[in-house]
Amino acid sequence: MRYLAVDWGEKRLGLALSDAEGGVALPWKTLNIESGRDLSEALLEAAQESGAGTIILGLPLDLEGRERVSARKVRALGQALEAQGDLPIVYWDERCTTVAAERALRPLSLGKRKREVVDQVAATMLLQSYLRAKEGESWERDVHEQDSEAAAVEAELSLLHPPPRAKRGRKTRRSS
Repeated sequence: MRYLAVDWGEKRLGLALSDAEGGVALPWKTLNIESGRDLSEALLEAAQESGAGTIILGLPLDLEGRERVSARKVRALGQALEAQGDLPIVYWDERCTTVAAERALRPLSLGKRKREVVDQVAATMLLQSYLRAKEGESWERDVHEQDSEAAAVEAELSLLHPPPRAKRGRKTRRSS
C-alpha cells in the first residue's frame, strides 16, 4: 500500500510518498497554503493523484511531547479529512524532522526552492520513521541517531547535487 505523509507548516505542507509496497519514503511535492483554500480537499486530491491508501499527518509536538497550537490545527485538518474522505488518517510525531532536513540540505545550493525542498525532505523523514515503526523497528530515536541519519542524507544528496565550485579570480599581471 502506498502512503502519503504530510509535514505541517504555517505556509507550506511538505508531501512525501512511499513506494507501492510501502517500504521506502520519497519526497514528492509542496502545497502552498493559500487563504480560502480547503486544505483537506487539496490533500484528498493529492492522495487520489498518488494512489495513496493512508495519509500520515505529522503531529508537531514540542520537545516534551505536548501538543500546542500547531498540533491542534493538524488534528482539525485530520478531522476534516476523515469527514470528507474514506482514507485512514494516522498522526505521527514529527519532532525534529525539519531541523534534520535543514541540516541534511545545508551544503546544497537550492536557491529559492530551499524551503519547499526542506518541507519535502522533512515529510520524507517523517514517513520513513512511520514505515520503520510499521515494520517493527523503533521509531524513538535520540538526537545522535537523527544527526547520523541527517549526515547520511546529506552525503547522498551531495552526490546528486554537488555544491558549486568556488570561482577563481583572474590573476592580473602588474607592470613594473
